Amino acid sequence: MAELSESERWRRVVDVLLAEARRLGDPAARARKLIEVGDVWSSRLADAQRASACYLDAVGIDPAVDEAALGRL
Repeated sequence: MAELSESERWRRVVDVLLAEARRLGDPAARARKLIEVGDVWSSRLADAQRASACYLDAVGIDPAVDEAALGRL
């Protein structure tokens, strides 16, 4: 089996984190997980657009996280 590239590995991390976020019942926990996903998009995959979408989704779920999320936009 061929080895995955670094970006492919990080995309799998994103998939796992998004699956975890969907399973979380607590809105604050789900929002924090989406911020984590956004951070991976931003810092590991250099995709500011997808990172911003995650941060905005987090704020939409739990406005209390807006400082953390908006500081990353």
